[in-house]
Amino acid sequence: MIVLAIRQYLDETDVAAIRPGDVHHIDSGLGGSFRVRFVGHTEDNFVFENISTGWETWGPYSYTFDEVRQEVYDLIAENPAYRAENS
Repeated sequence: MIVLAIRQYLDETDVAAIRPGDVHHIDSGLGGSFRVRFVGHTEDNFVFENISTGWETWGPYSYTFDEVRQEVYDLIAENPAYRAENS
């Protein structure tokens, strides 16, 4: 099923609260996105791994705090009725 969705980028509070296992999205660069799971921190970065099947990518993905706010997002269904049914 295809559901139209909007991107809701993580804000400072979201990034500060991120925990291993949390799932978000990153732009694929091909007109879509792929799901990533937060794995943990390195000294300066947040590390994510791709968990989307069919989207084999290079990884893991490592971002600074500010880069997470610019690159990592959640997909929110545009249709309010769909959001209510699936929340």
